[in-house]
Amino acid sequence: MHNIDEQFDVLIDSISGLDKDICVERMENTIVACRELLIWIDYLKCLFPDSYALDLLEGTRASMLESVAYIGIGLGRAAIGAIRTQIDLMLGFTYFYDHPREWEIVKNVGEGFQLRSDIDKYHKDKRKNFGSNIAQIENSENLSLLKVYRILSAHIHAQSPSTIPKAGEFGDLISSDSFIDSLIQIQDKSVRCLSNYLTAVFLSDDVNPPFEIGKRIKSQLSPKQRKSVFFSD
Repeated sequence: MHNIDEQFDVLIDSISGLDKDICVERMENTIVACRELLIWIDYLKCLFPDSYALDLLEGTRASMLESVAYIGIGLGRAAIGAIRTQIDLMLGFTYFYDHPREWEIVKNVGEGFQLRSDIDKYHKDKRKNFGSNIAQIENSENLSLLKVYRILSAHIHAQSPSTIPKAGEFGDLISSDSFIDSLIQIQDKSVRCLSNYLTAVFLSDDVNPPFEIGKRIKSQLSPKQRKSVFFSD
């Protein structure tokens, strides 16, 4: 890396040289992809207005803003980090919203945040019907949160030739059109998987999902599965 002033100019020129109409369209498509998660955030804030962990919901909203902006200006690897952060924060909420003591430790000491695998195990061990419900919902569209998370993590950890960063100069940070377009699809899949997961979590507490999300999920299930997931004892 040499001459930061020149490289900064190259980066700005690379961003300025992007087609504005295409960038705006990508940002609009990313916002559409985030829609169900935005619905969930508002819904959960209404359901649990006194929750100890509302910061996690606002953090998710901010991460979606990051995703929209990064995709718009072509910063692909930054967008990947933002999308995975959305998953970590929302899963964190499903645990911490009713664990005030543990959340206070996270807030005050910075320790004790739960890993995705730990939260998943907690829900499967502690929540009635969660394991069965999430399996049926995810199988109905052949898409799982774990699969999407692993794809994102592969890029975050960058431990294979296909995911190692390859930028040599600041201008190289702008990703290819095809890669950016693929990230909009990943954002969409991530949100749908999170929405499915949240549905399974809160159904185990006899809390229905937002109406239109419940309608979407029911449409994917067979009559027998709908009865099992939404009307189980």
